[in-house]
Amino acid sequence: MSQLDATSAGVAQDAEAKEEDPLVLISEKQLHVIEAATPLFIQHGFHETNVRMIADAANMPMGSLYQYIQSKEHLLYLAAMHVLQQVNPVIMRHPDPTRPIRGQIAELLADYIRLLDRNRRVFKMVYRETASLGVDTQPRLLAAESRLIEVWVEHVDAGIQSGEISPCNGKVLSLNLQMFAHSWSIKGWWLKRYVDLDTYLDEQVINALRMIPFTK
Repeated sequence: MSQLDATSAGVAQDAEAKEEDPLVLISEKQLHVIEAATPLFIQHGFHETNVRMIADAANMPMGSLYQYIQSKEHLLYLAAMHVLQQVNPVIMRHPDPTRPIRGQIAELLADYIRLLDRNRRVFKMVYRETASLGVDTQPRLLAAESRLIEVWVEHVDAGIQSGEISPCNGKVLSLNLQMFAHSWSIKGWWLKRYVDLDTYLDEQVINALRMIPFTK
């Protein structure tokens, strides 16, 4: 999801070390500030959005705002984690050994694309602004993102173990599936000139399944 080419390499080890971090608990007041700040981050960008703008949008005095966030960067981190944690109930699932893995991957991809479409502006904000996070918060966000990719890894590995997928590099295939899911939210502005979401979803699921070396 994140566009961090050089930066992500420098924090990869930290991200792995923090993969067992618990979910970030966001209070009702923090959520109110997140919901006020996110449209500002989307419209103006992280660096051009100042704390005064956020306080005004949240209808809070500056002093009260700092009771709920440590800094603007901390707020961006909370906003990004809130987005990823909304994904979890939809995406975080284990393979069902009683069902063909082909159908499970197709369902997972379709559900993921629909979720990203409903929240595409917020996800685009996360893609764009993650590089603005610091060394304390960026690894945690990358670890949360890694857990989403691991869902694909688990499904691909289950298919290989059951003999439904030929032996292959499951990590590469899983990352490709993740990118298939995110392409609509990243470049949907262009695709919408030619196809609607349902058409895109049907074709993208077929294309993704063709990419997987199923044995039957």
